Amino acid sequence: MNIVYGGSFNPPTLAHFEIVDELKRKFNPENIIIIPVGNNYDEKELLPSYDRINMLNLMFQGDAVVSDIETNTADYKGTYSTLEKLSKNYDNIHFVMGADNIVNITKWRNYKSLVMEYKFIIISRGNIDIKEFLAEELHEYIKNFIILDFDSEISSTKIRENLSKNKEMLHEKVYNYIIENNLQNKW
Repeated sequence: MNIVYGGSFNPPTLAHFEIVDELKRKFNPENIIIIPVGNNYDEKELLPSYDRINMLNLMFQGDAVVSDIETNTADYKGTYSTLEKLSKNYDNIHFVMGADNIVNITKWRNYKSLVMEYKFIIISRGNIDIKEFLAEELHEYIKNFIILDFDSEISSTKIRENLSKNKEMLHEKVYNYIIENNLQNKW
């Protein structure tokens, strides 16, 4: 099994770090590939991909593969296309996403092919009833989904809103990188 963990990582938090640890513990994958979204991703206050990749590398220090597959292209074609490319080098791919993203998956490019051809690990988040959503919206593909219970109050949004108050939500090297590069003024 190879696990692909996509996200904005804006900035990467200790929750992201803990999720990777939990994925390793529970699934013992060959690789965990971290894929930050590219600069053209529609997210408010998105730090440049260069900085997000640097912070991820500092945080994981070789414990996960940090990939620029979505940040090194101007022509992003969606998660399905990314996983197709990764399938050339990695087998048995499982894509990790938060519950807040699964509820919007039917709006993703090639979502039917995505949920039909790949396995997913869904991270529980907030009050989203993942089982109910899957039963109602994706029932024919439900066997392709694994739910991983993970409870954390850590949030990139909270960090962006008040770095000094929430700096304990960051790995020390990530916090230092943010300060050294004055990233807190780019949010």
